[in-house]
Amino acid sequence: MSSTFFLLKCVSKLFFKDGTGDPEFATTYIKSQNINRIPIMKLRGNRFNYLFYNSAGTYFLHKHLITYLKTSKSTLNYIQDYIVRALSNDNILAILRALGLISKIFTEPYWKKAGGEIETALGMGNIYNRLMEFLEIFIENPELVLTENGIKLFYGPDFPDDDIYSCLLKPCNLDNFTKDVIVKFCSDLKVKCMQLFKDFMPTGKYYAPNEEILDICKSCPSNNISVERLMVKMDNCIVNAPTYNTNSMESVIMFKNNNTQEWLHNKTDVETTKIIANARKQNNKFLSDVKCRKKDLFHQNLETIRQRQINESHRQVKLNVEMQTALDVFNRNGIWNTDSKIKEELEIINKKGPNYST
Repeated sequence: MSSTFFLLKCVSKLFFKDGTGDPEFATTYIKSQNINRIPIMKLRGNRFNYLFYNSAGTYFLHKHLITYLKTSKSTLNYIQDYIVRALSNDNILAILRALGLISKIFTEPYWKKAGGEIETALGMGNIYNRLMEFLEIFIENPELVLTENGIKLFYGPDFPDDDIYSCLLKPCNLDNFTKDVIVKFCSDLKVKCMQLFKDFMPTGKYYAPNEEILDICKSCPSNNISVERLMVKMDNCIVNAPTYNTNSMESVIMFKNNNTQEWLHNKTDVETTKIIANARKQNNKFLSDVKCRKKDLFHQNLETIRQRQINESHRQVKLNVEMQTALDVFNRNGIWNTDSKIKEELEIINKKGPNYST
């Protein structure tokens, strides 16, 4: 699987990164093949949802990518050469196909629900239980994944066919291995989902929440997309202005997200002056709190380092004792470096019984 993950990173670089990639010409070539939308996302870190989506797109484009790189390049760099070799490997193609099928009938419908249709975390309970049921069906009957009308995650209209799903369903000599990959991946995914969703399962505390719990959790969203967006803004600020103070970045982001400027416009001049003066006074307290948090964090990290050093010291002592014990055995019994010596010592052990110790 690691080869497939690396391939997906390479394909993303091909379309989005200058230098090692070839974004302008690769995109132009694909569009010249009557494919108006490039079905590849730009990978940022190791985002799990990109894995499935880009697998479907890469499998769909694999013949075009091989043709483009082989016919339009006199020499290939490492990234481009790896793409050609990997996309010529049937096992990797089967893995891409399996992940792409899971994307079309599992992850994309799920993200549609979690990304906006369901407003609260508790409202996702039925969805989580359906996911577990769905994964069990996949594991028991992987052939349903390869059938167009085999199984659906939710009731209702399907996603419009963008030719990618049809390509993934097209029968080929990879069907058997594709089924094996689906079973393996869904089995591991089921274990992970059980860990994440255990509180929403029939024996969990949120399976049938009462009115009190519903009221307490009504403001808890069904996903962490808002947090992800805030972190992206922070990352962009750091890239664009590396010397910019983190606290100032947070203040600017909150100022924009909360529409503070519009809120101030609705105040009178006197109120605005008073609000700004009060904010400046509060700034000193805010900076003081930040320094205290940093100091506490420093001491916590220092304690963590000390604990790690103690654990490592204990581990080394244990290893030394085990090594010394092994050396004592070697010194006492010698090394069994011939067949006759091995047979002789084993006969001695057998004669003295199972409780004999060297």
